[in-house]
Amino acid sequence: MSKYVFISYAARDQEKAGEICAHLERAGICCWIAPRDIKSGSSYGDATIDALRLSAVVLLVLSPESNKSYHVNREVRVAVENILPILPVLIKEGGESRELSFFIRGYQWIDLTKDRWPTGLAMVAQSLASQLPEIEQRRTKVYQQPQELDTKGYVFISYNRDSIDFINRLKDILKRRRYAYWDYSESERDYHNALYKELEEKIENAKAFMSVVTDSWRESEWPAAEYIYAKEAEIPVFVIQAKKLSRPFPIIINQQTRIDMASDFEKGALVLERELDKEGL
Repeated sequence: MSKYVFISYAARDQEKAGEICAHLERAGICCWIAPRDIKSGSSYGDATIDALRLSAVVLLVLSPESNKSYHVNREVRVAVENILPILPVLIKEGGESRELSFFIRGYQWIDLTKDRWPTGLAMVAQSLASQLPEIEQRRTKVYQQPQELDTKGYVFISYNRDSIDFINRLKDILKRRRYAYWDYSESERDYHNALYKELEEKIENAKAFMSVVTDSWRESEWPAAEYIYAKEAEIPVFVIQAKKLSRPFPIIINQQTRIDMASDFEKGALVLERELDKEGL
């Protein structure tokens, strides 16, 4: 049976907990996090307790909010009862509750406060990867990419999650041109390999690379890294502006011709089609 990291956090820390989860999964470490991994119609409480009992380790996101959270305290209590190791990760300074202090005393913390966030995330991944080799790569929520017998290959789509509605419309354009696609969120993944190796292979074998830019493009290092690799792999690169930006266009891709689909999707789609034609795609 697959083993995974159970991420315990307070509701107000959801954004930070999600960033930690995403970083670990990019490193190939399987995670369970609510509400994402709770099946529709399931009891929230029952689902979390069942998930805890099947986990290999509990990653406790520590903050003043988690100290006051009934759910976090209950999850830590269940972890202790089931003799599960706990990895406390501090994201905000604040005294621990008496109950949490009792349960996690003696555990080594990892501090992600202040300027320690990037290096701390790497330490979290390294700690879990080295100490818990039985954790298997994430296998749930693996979506199949479009399977069309007569496709001309696939296009690698690089984007952040806030542009998912736009991405679905973009995929329709690709389907009309008889192209499949590969993206991190929905396409079939090989969870036995490190993510960076898989991304390199997928980019190298793609017919084209599309970088979809929104305000969140800068929030992760991956879109920029994927763009640079695609340029070095010398495959056709298309930079697409999906939404109006509150800041200037990112410097790293500012020299690349952009296709503006933010103000008028249909007009931008025609421009994209023409650019694809120029590349023989």
